[in-house]
Amino acid sequence: MVLTIRSPTAAFLSIEAPVYPVLIGVGAIIGCGIALSLAPSTDRVVALACLTSAGFGTLAVALARLRYRPNAGLVSYHYAASAICLLALACAVLGAPLSEMLDLAAIVLSSVQTLGRVGCLFAGCCYGRPCRWGVRYPASHSGACLMPNVTLCPVQCIEGLWNVTTLLAEVVMIRTVHDNGAIFVWWSAAYFAGRFLAEFLRGDIGRRRVHAFSETQVAAQVISGALLGAGTLGVIPLSPASATLAVTVVSLALLTIVLGQRNVDGLAGLRHMHEIASIVWSMP
Repeated sequence: MVLTIRSPTAAFLSIEAPVYPVLIGVGAIIGCGIALSLAPSTDRVVALACLTSAGFGTLAVALARLRYRPNAGLVSYHYAASAICLLALACAVLGAPLSEMLDLAAIVLSSVQTLGRVGCLFAGCCYGRPCRWGVRYPASHSGACLMPNVTLCPVQCIEGLWNVTTLLAEVVMIRTVHDNGAIFVWWSAAYFAGRFLAEFLRGDIGRRRVHAFSETQVAAQVISGALLGAGTLGVIPLSPASATLAVTVVSLALLTIVLGQRNVDGLAGLRHMHEIASIVWSMP
């Protein structure tokens, strides 16, 4: 099965607009709605103030980055980190409990990342490696994909499904788990575990790498190790599920190093795949 994405735009209420930013906004609205509906009624006004402050602050950071570095691209976990820092600042100003607000923010982040990956699918960014089935972008597609008319692994959909599963778990946890901060820790473990694994399926080039690992995979290893250390010391509420995901990331990273680095520059490397795709596409 092959799905062809012909344009990064779509008609919304008879207005042609890029799908990616629209879905990011929709994800933020849905996430805030879910988070506020699950928050205690006494905290909803403060929670709304904190979440919206962090959201608009992150939007300002993204717009500034795109203005001064238009070709830098958007790295989702960079902006998640920006939102968390701005949320912490808003909590300090408003006197809100940080751990409770972080739990609500985790729901918003999962919602944004779920629909954001669907936006990536339309935009042609964050695409996968060549595959027998998946998604294909024609040469007329004006998005970010550099391998036109090649069937690619729909890694954006895989990440989207992982994110929505994380979101559903958070909705259940906010009603059943009473340790403040546990939901945010779960989101951190689940998000970076998903990203670590999905990176092995990514086919886009031009991103920072450290030997066998992408920048995101290195970040996932650092975050997972920090979660395990902090959980062991009792600094954060680390559930068995969160601990399992963190251990999985660290174990797979060590296994990758022991078995040998991934072939980044060989014939199976990303750059060579792009070169082969370009040659095939240019043939009459």
